[in-house]
Amino acid sequence: MKPLWILDNYLLERSTPQGGPSLPEALESAGCDVSRHSFDPRGRKLEGSLPELGGRPVMTYGSYGFVRHVLSVGESSAPRPGAYMRIENLSFHRFAAHIGDLLLNDDFHILPFGELRRRPPPGRDVFVRPDRVTKSFTGFRIPADAFGYEMSCLERGLGVGVEELVVVASAKPIEMECRYVVADGRIAAKSTYGWAEGFVPSEDTDPRCDEVAMEVAQRDWQPDTVYTCDVALSNGRARVVELNSFSCSGLYACNTQAVARAVTACVIDEYGQYA
Repeated sequence: MKPLWILDNYLLERSTPQGGPSLPEALESAGCDVSRHSFDPRGRKLEGSLPELGGRPVMTYGSYGFVRHVLSVGESSAPRPGAYMRIENLSFHRFAAHIGDLLLNDDFHILPFGELRRRPPPGRDVFVRPDRVTKSFTGFRIPADAFGYEMSCLERGLGVGVEELVVVASAKPIEMECRYVVADGRIAAKSTYGWAEGFVPSEDTDPRCDEVAMEVAQRDWQPDTVYTCDVALSNGRARVVELNSFSCSGLYACNTQAVARAVTACVIDEYGQYA
């Protein structure tokens, strides 16, 4: 009974193993079947037919729309566990209640977007992101002198509604950002990440970031069996940026073989609990 992984080509492009196998290759080496697809989010159409989902462990990996589509198509076959995407635990307010002492943005406020637009922070740069893990926009720094312009872009360009809850915190310098795959309370793989032109992710994370990620992984409260934890260095101090769904997170330069082994072991174990 081989586990089945259903993969989204779009998200696979964000995995950049350094000299190692791709995620599909690593999964096949770990004894899994792999089914790769492209997804049209506008037409909600999947390229290619899905294999039979029932009777064996199934895991999806891709964009939020891709994962939701696959799980809805497979409802009659009850794919198990299906995804590591417990979005109810991954909103900022939810994980902040449990790891607030470790957060980079521990001075945060949460308020409706309409109120943020009405009451601009006085004379300072701020960081803004959605509360929801299924983000309507990517969190970013807003200079004080561009606040009105950026609010207009979010509202008119991205369609952010006045009732949507957003997180606001003071803007902080970032020296390094690291992503960790947490599986069953352990760090399975890690990678630096960034968006600067020419940046190349690697497994060479900072020990201070490693320590904070391990602290998150070992706490009693866990958002899911498998998830990703992003940690940043700011003013020489490692702090948690956010937690994310494993099924919808890019792996950057994470060791794909380690991810395949650790996550597949969790998938098989959870499937056994349904049997």
